Amino acid sequence: MQKILVITKQTTNGGGFKSSLEFTNALKLSVNNKVELFTEKKACENKFTFLKISIFNAINKYIKIFFRNKNREITSTIPQVFRFLNHKKYSHNIILIHYIYEFLSLRDVILFKKPILIFINDMWFFGGIKHFFPSSLLKKPKINIINFFKIIDYISWLFKKKYLSKKKEIVFIASSEWLKKKALKSDMLKNYNIEKINTPVNTKFWKKINKKEARSKLNLPVNKKLILFVAKDGLKNYRKGGDIFLKIINSYKHESNLNFLILGQKKENTHKGVFFYDFQSDEKKLRDLYNSADLVICLSRYENIPYSTLESMSCGIPNISFDVGGMKEAIRHKKNGIILKNFSEKSVKNSISWCLSKNNYYNLSKNSIKHIQKEFSYEKILKDYNKIQKQI
Repeated sequence: MQKILVITKQTTNGGGFKSSLEFTNALKLSVNNKVELFTEKKACENKFTFLKISIFNAINKYIKIFFRNKNREITSTIPQVFRFLNHKKYSHNIILIHYIYEFLSLRDVILFKKPILIFINDMWFFGGIKHFFPSSLLKKPKINIINFFKIIDYISWLFKKKYLSKKKEIVFIASSEWLKKKALKSDMLKNYNIEKINTPVNTKFWKKINKKEARSKLNLPVNKKLILFVAKDGLKNYRKGGDIFLKIINSYKHESNLNFLILGQKKENTHKGVFFYDFQSDEKKLRDLYNSADLVICLSRYENIPYSTLESMSCGIPNISFDVGGMKEAIRHKKNGIILKNFSEKSVKNSISWCLSKNNYYNLSKNSIKHIQKEFSYEKILKDYNKIQKQI
């Protein structure tokens, strides 16, 4: 029996948070695994720990006020500095760490005497405080004493490097081949063992259902084509390309047969033919929304592979995305969607037309489901995990 401790900040709100819960569910498919989930909520049951985490969260929140505007457009997180775990309490065979950032300190991580796997879903572990950045910044950052952001970025990089260097046996698990390559090129992780396990998807839940019924539940028109865009704060999200999607919406304003769905933003009345939703934690409604859509579009400037892409594809909805991050590992060009090489409105509109044509749509939908079931299902993830676990 393998006793496994999964550590994560929380298990809701998608992304790296959600992947920890999905990974836990995948591990539970094996009767040989006994899995315990440890979150910030559990840690905060201790009053002293709660105080430490609260102080740090306040620091992390308000220090960003001093960042320049251009740096706010991409998520930034300084590393947690407080130590609070009692490591003697944990007798697990292996420790799996997901999405810790501001929750768990690397000072805590290195004290575990058991094998450790750290899962990476973005670029935060490769640098200072940014979650995504250009490849040119994979090297040790340079300090600039007149730039507050770069001072914090430099100090954060040194903090991570110092504590990671004390435990070379850590295995990092990238959620895409793209992330794995970036990790191997970074000054921070180039000397570590980097493996890859895809992001887990519950393909038994995220499945194709009747489109008319799904639209009826959400009071959506049944006789129009619907295109879905997913981003926290919707059209206001710069990293996710909300500004670009708004241009796409405006370019179709004279075409009444096409409407748009925005998930992640509260309702606005300023856009005709646009429906706004903000219920990411309600998975049944989210499944209805995916199945209501004809296409999902990702216009991110920086991205790995978002859950909205994987889950919607598991429901049989083709995706269109810019060629960023690991998106090509989910979307196979003209097989289950479209990968765009440039950011022009024309290329997006041409791709929408191509995908929605009757000659193409059926195969795109069928291939989307097949690919997610083959590469991202619980069964595939458990198989890949077992291979790595045996090695360590």
